[in-house]
Amino acid sequence: MKPITPEWHNEDQIEAVTRTWLTSHGWQVQHRQGQSGADISAVDRNNTQWLFEVKGYPATYKKLDGVTKSESSKRAQRRTWFIEALGQIVSRINEPDLRVGIVFPDHPTDKYFQTATQSLPQFLREKLRLWVFLIDQTGAARVLRPNGTHFEDTAHAKLFEA
Repeated sequence: MKPITPEWHNEDQIEAVTRTWLTSHGWQVQHRQGQSGADISAVDRNNTQWLFEVKGYPATYKKLDGVTKSESSKRAQRRTWFIEALGQIVSRINEPDLRVGIVFPDHPTDKYFQTATQSLPQFLREKLRLWVFLIDQTGAARVLRPNGTHFEDTAHAKLFEA
């Protein structure tokens, strides 16, 4: 049995890293208690309002007894979280100029979130103005723009065009 400690890819960790990344890139990020609904509410350098829904990667170990989770359990959980993130962010679009993003961990050995995102039709991502960010263990981010065909390193992505 492994001791239970937060893994880098849990939702709280990914949200904290995302908030830090946004702030360090000049975004104004609203404090958690001052917002409702979305995990992150922020304004970019062009004064555009964004909402982000953040999801983690399923824990490797069960919380109650520390036993390793089965692969089928993790697969089902990540699929549910992907669908949940889409539903949550779509339900929060309440203005035509609002930009929305979903954030997932960029797991080194499991590319489910990347593959699932790329399977969404591009016309749908464009209509929703949906941006998808992947955050890795070092805090580096990659992004799929609404009109993009592949994930880009955020150092080279054009975050204010869509």
